[in-house]
Amino acid sequence: MWTVTPAWIGSVAGRRGGTIEGGVVSEEIRSVRVLYMEDDAGLARLLQRRLQRQGYSVDIAGNGDDGLVKLEQNNYDVVLVDYSMPSCDGIDVLRFIAERKTSPPVIMITGKGNEKVAVEALQLGASDYIVKDVEMGYLEFLPIVIEQVLQKQQLLREREEMLKTIQESEERYRKLTVHLEQIIRERTAELEASNRELESFCYSVSHDLHAPLRAISGYSKVLLEDCRDRLDDADRESLARIGTAAVRMGELIDSLLDLSRVATCELQREPVDLSAIAREAAQELRERDPGHAAAIRIADGIRADGDPRLLRVLIVNLMENAWKFSRNIHSPIIEFGTSIMDGETVYHVRDNGVGFDMAHAGKLFGMFQRLHPCDEFTGTGIGLATVQRIVQRHKGRIWARGEVGRGATFYFTLRTGANPYLDHSPRDLRSIGER
Repeated sequence: MWTVTPAWIGSVAGRRGGTIEGGVVSEEIRSVRVLYMEDDAGLARLLQRRLQRQGYSVDIAGNGDDGLVKLEQNNYDVVLVDYSMPSCDGIDVLRFIAERKTSPPVIMITGKGNEKVAVEALQLGASDYIVKDVEMGYLEFLPIVIEQVLQKQQLLREREEMLKTIQESEERYRKLTVHLEQIIRERTAELEASNRELESFCYSVSHDLHAPLRAISGYSKVLLEDCRDRLDDADRESLARIGTAAVRMGELIDSLLDLSRVATCELQREPVDLSAIAREAAQELRERDPGHAAAIRIADGIRADGDPRLLRVLIVNLMENAWKFSRNIHSPIIEFGTSIMDGETVYHVRDNGVGFDMAHAGKLFGMFQRLHPCDEFTGTGIGLATVQRIVQRHKGRIWARGEVGRGATFYFTLRTGANPYLDHSPRDLRSIGER
């Protein structure tokens, strides 16, 4: 049951934009339809007049049976039911109303202040319960209770609409998720097919281009060997250049294939000992070019989380780059180490070689970009592009600092524990960097 205070009455009146007259809410306009089931005709007319003065529209039923008939024939906003009525009392009315799919809120009115009756009425679906007092004070508070019940009903409807909206949104989200997953599967299948086609194309190009290049290189050598006495110096130089160009073209094709594999292979992350890789690369460089007396300093215990094959290609390329550009200087030094910058591990390969002009640093990692003439330093112009792609595959960054005549340092980061880049198209990396 409601406990009604003057302060609470004022708050309700303020929300409805009305005023308080005699302890009840008065408004200029109301459209609330009320059905009152009451067997006491005098009391029913009294309550009817009271509510009509407040702007309500009130229909009266002399018993529960008539009231249920009226309820079936009309739409009401609220039903007032007397507890004690002949043949069909208030409890019976509540039972009938409870069986309807939709029904207006019901307020039980009784002269018995019995807690058991109140509990039973509320359990059967009554929205509220009011006890008739001898002084008829309940008539003053009844409009306030009706107002509160209607507000509660409105809140329930809004809640149901909100829940319905949420359910519809969830259903739309579920359908959208299913649709997006289907699109992802289709795109993944298309990507797999494209990568297979690209792989097939690359190997076909490699085979088709290597065959004529081998012929060009081989026949130029044959001509030099078999016809050397019949060729002048210019002819021999031309044939030598043809052979050199064929070899360079073969190296360029191999480098492009390496870059293609780096870009499309599946990333397999595991702990990698970068110091060990750097030492192996240094040993290979010394064996390949024993005349290059560079001092190579490799820090111990440098580790990273990444794909071991790709990281080997990364370290080897950077070490070869430092080796190449420090070839013709006095006391060359190559270093591989790490530092901490802004809480992040930064790896570096440093040399004191020819260096480069920082004005051209943006070209370093571009395809076929070279900052030094080919006749001074050999190379395909793809190595640093490959290095950059490997770092990007590991969600890291790479940059360089250099000065002409004073060497260069290449810095890179590798995001530890980053999600691997999966294109669902595993590629064989065994040939990368193993030529």
